[in-house]
Amino acid sequence: MLEVRTAKRKMEHEEGLNHLWIRLLNEPARQPGKAILQVELPEGFHRDGNLNGFCERASGEIELDLAQQQEVFIPFFTEDAIPCGEYVIVVTLAAGVEQAELFNCRLAIAAIATDGGDAEELEIDQEVIDRLAAFRLPSGDDHPNQTEFVIIAPQVLDIQDKELSQLEKQYRVDYEMNSLRKDAAQHLN
Repeated sequence: MLEVRTAKRKMEHEEGLNHLWIRLLNEPARQPGKAILQVELPEGFHRDGNLNGFCERASGEIELDLAQQQEVFIPFFTEDAIPCGEYVIVVTLAAGVEQAELFNCRLAIAAIATDGGDAEELEIDQEVIDRLAAFRLPSGDDHPNQTEFVIIAPQVLDIQDKELSQLEKQYRVDYEMNSLRKDAAQHLN
């Protein structure tokens, strides 16, 4: 039911970055419905939210609709130095069906932390890299967590040429600037 792959077989033990590609395989036993996907990382590893924009709970569980979603991309990383070695990442998919039965699929995958000197030995899964590069966040209202930016241009006030009283001339901050602008414009003409 699950296929889990990492973009790199080995990653840097300090400030390293990698990506999980989790695919939900089509099987005859798989029925449409809701599912919960959970990723358990070893100590020293951290993760950001999924790149797909799927709804995530505070506990880090990702809510999926099995009828629509086929894959999930999750970046994970190390911040501080961790001991070099092999670590296990556990991915769990729990799917409920109409009859209130629960299907639970648990898969463990190894992640190897190495020092930066082994950079030329990093084993890269090119299919994961290509799929990640081609991946784009779907547009539309299907993803309510998607952030939308709105740019609002400030209103420009045009200072009109009108006669100012003596007090306005004395106390207005912009009066002197306007006088300088007018003088400069007259000298240019």
